[in-house]
Amino acid sequence: MSFKEIAVHQESYCAIFSAGMSSACVVDIGAQQTSITFVDEGLINADTRIKLDYGGDDITTSMVSLLERSSFPYRDLDLAKAQEWLMMDNLKIKICTLEEHLVASTPWDFYRLKSEGLTEKYNFRTYDENILAPLVRSHILALLTTVFLRYENDQL
Repeated sequence: MSFKEIAVHQESYCAIFSAGMSSACVVDIGAQQTSITFVDEGLINADTRIKLDYGGDDITTSMVSLLERSSFPYRDLDLAKAQEWLMMDNLKIKICTLEEHLVASTPWDFYRLKSEGLTEKYNFRTYDENILAPLVRSHILALLTTVFLRYENDQL
């Protein structure tokens, strides 16, 4: 592996380049933190970069807390167990959204793997838990508006 050259780029620049765009607001939600960056015509504006100590793991924890308060069928949930954490993380990926029109009485199901190799199916309904979980710690839309207005004022 003898490299002749190496290029180092910011992930927000790579994200818009791979999407074929020149300007965008890039929101990267990782497990432990979220970063927000505005890229304008291929240039990253450093004044618009925000890092939050809020990530996907926090959303999973918030979702579990909301579901436990609203008749979640699996009562013996223990997030300290890796298998159950992964089960709830996959459920988060399946049901959580920021699309407000999806607030409705929606049926969901998930499977729990038992220690004997068998699976157990659970059914439940959500109303607004699937949209509240991502918004519990930080209202992303308000934050994006604030960053965008700051960026627009700098352009004047």
